[in-house]
Amino acid sequence: STPTPDSSAWSTIKEKTGISPIILIAGVLGALTVVFLGHSEKYVTNLTGILFPAYMSMKAIESVDEDDDKQWCTYW
Repeated sequence: STPTPDSSAWSTIKEKTGISPIILIAGVLGALTVVFLGHSEKYVTNLTGILFPAYMSMKAIESVDEDDDKQWCTYW
């Protein structure tokens, strides 16, 4: 069955990210459309492959939790 906006899966996404699931879905679909149509794919792939992991690695280093350090710094 398809999850409704009130289901626990959608609630979990919103709780963990702090972003509405509709916004996340629109962003992912928009990024995939840009990549598959060949418009600015270089920028989208650099953003997701370099800038986002770099940002998350810096956040992980600054946090107290060591598990996120291991996860994000292993990426490099």
